[in-house]
Amino acid sequence: MPIDTSSRNFAAFSSIFLGCTYWLVCSIVAGKSEPWDSDNFYLYYFIAVLMCGGLGYVFPAAWLAVSFLFIASDMLVQIVRYGLSQYVLIGIFFNSVLSVPAILVAWLGASIHDRLKR
Repeated sequence: MPIDTSSRNFAAFSSIFLGCTYWLVCSIVAGKSEPWDSDNFYLYYFIAVLMCGGLGYVFPAAWLAVSFLFIASDMLVQIVRYGLSQYVLIGIFFNSVLSVPAILVAWLGASIHDRLKR
């Protein structure tokens, strides 16, 4: 039975799962508690933005949600690993700012999908 990729719930779950996995792996590879503490954060972030473009392509109806959830899932990883702290609000702010380029690239991925489908 094929997977229904048109489901927004499936898109959201996939984005959160992939995002949490990605950011956790980045933290482990970097040897830092948070990916943005790494010297290679720009590389990790660039790859994350490209992955959001891929998610936008795969889930064109939910490109905004999947890209934001992918970037914001870093906060979920940090909260699960270290609990809530006084830095959660600033983390949410920074993740919101970092999600803007990812949202734009996901929109581009969704646009490419729509053009190729025509």
